[in-house]
Amino acid sequence: RTKFGRAEEYLIGLYIIKNSKQKLEIWEFLNHFSEEYDNISEMIEYNEKAIDLLAKNKFIPILFSYILSVGNILNGGTNRGQADGFNIEVLTKLNNIRDKNNHSVLQFVCTKIKEDNPDFENLSQKFICVKEAFGYPFIDMQKNWNTFKKGFAKIQSFYDALPNDRFKKTASKQIDNAKKQIEKINKSVEKIQKKYTDLVKLFGIKE
Repeated sequence: RTKFGRAEEYLIGLYIIKNSKQKLEIWEFLNHFSEEYDNISEMIEYNEKAIDLLAKNKFIPILFSYILSVGNILNGGTNRGQADGFNIEVLTKLNNIRDKNNHSVLQFVCTKIKEDNPDFENLSQKFICVKEAFGYPFIDMQKNWNTFKKGFAKIQSFYDALPNDRFKKTASKQIDNAKKQIEKINKSVEKIQKKYTDLVKLFGIKE
């Protein structure tokens, strides 16, 4: 009988196990399931907090009304001087429009709002969750979720095709728990996707 090293013996042992490739993939997926699940849950949580704040915050309509008023003043005498609204992308340009003293429109708007509305003091502190959500981009959350969901579907098909051996019986509880958690997080994703779509429509953004 040919003698093999311990590594070779281990690989040969894996080779003779029926459905070893599928079982190893199932095992690996289940071992990393909690980590991936927690990661996606965290992304959902940060994004949902930011979306809820942006959709319901009382300061945003006031801020937009000041920006619109300033824009109409700056565009006075033109066909854009009596606008009823503005493209949301204008917000990214407010810091670039400056007066002779190098003060931006954004600075002027913020100063004026604070003078008229004391509640606007430390406004940035009220939007901390929005800033935090930048570290968890919505599109990345969607991609991660789709990859995770497809990965589980693949593992589920592997599991279903296995014979009723000891491995399948041992993994059954983990598979069932994973399926329940997938269904739970799927509802959360559907919920936040609707909120995101509603927010995009509210701000008049073209997807």
